[in-house]
Amino acid sequence: MENKNKFGQFLLFGLTSVIASAVDYLVFTGCSFLTKGLSNQLSVTISNVAAKIIGVSVNYVMKRKLVFKSDADLVKSSIQFFALAFGILI
Repeated sequence: MENKNKFGQFLLFGLTSVIASAVDYLVFTGCSFLTKGLSNQLSVTISNVAAKIIGVSVNYVMKRKLVFKSDADLVKSSIQFFALAFGILI
């Protein structure tokens, strides 16, 4: 039974990653549309940063609540998660 739970958690981890990626893409596309009057470089930068902030936030909440069912300290775990995500963005 333990292996079945681990496999289900693995599948849920993957599914939440796909959902967060879709949110990231949709936010990037929407922001690109909204900022199309700006220079291309500025539009892409704004869109990318907004998409990453929102996508990472969605990913964090889904992983915390659905995959790991964590009751760890919210402030500490969110700081760690967002520091990692920010490091990846740079």
